[in-house]
Amino acid sequence: MAFVSDKQRRWWFANLYRNINLNANHRTKIKQLKKLIKRITYLVYRDVTRKKIRKAGRKVTRKAIRKEKENIQTLLLRTIYHESDGLKSRVQYDGGPARGISQVEPTTAKDIVRYVSKKPDLQKIMTNIFDMKWDKITKLSSKELGKNLVKNDAAAILMARIKYIMYKEPVPDADDKKAQAKYWKKYYNPGGKGKEEEFIEKTTGI
Repeated sequence: MAFVSDKQRRWWFANLYRNINLNANHRTKIKQLKKLIKRITYLVYRDVTRKKIRKAGRKVTRKAIRKEKENIQTLLLRTIYHESDGLKSRVQYDGGPARGISQVEPTTAKDIVRYVSKKPDLQKIMTNIFDMKWDKITKLSSKELGKNLVKNDAAAILMARIKYIMYKEPVPDADDKKAQAKYWKKYYNPGGKGKEEEFIEKTTGI
């Protein structure tokens, strides 16, 4: 990864493998999730955030980047909190296929890997977070990808982040929860049973 030093990279990834303790109290779980989201957002923002700011016709400034990161981190926090039923489960209820705290379906995870195959910078991040070579990741079956998302919270969060990256529409402002709920429904849960109203209600205070 060209935009961080080897020392920084070792520190970031050494800490990314610490999964969230779903048996901890609510405050602790939220704190752990925020930390993971912040680190993953840091890793990908230079490749993606700057480009999105430019496409939106805005000047790339520290303030613009900081605001964009805040919007993304808040959306991810709300998405994962809602999808995991308040950080209670890494496996979809009632035998559903979704896996990981971000509840990404294995077939969707496979689509995301195909997308990343055309994005060298994201490949480097994914190989480090999955802790395996890129060739091996591409050969994982949908089922195997699902298993990785269950045991690796950082990988599950990265999948959620990339799923949003795949769409060009800018992430709504963190202060506009209704707009973020619509964005989640449109891009993250288009064919699912989730409702915007539930997203808003379940992420109260988030």
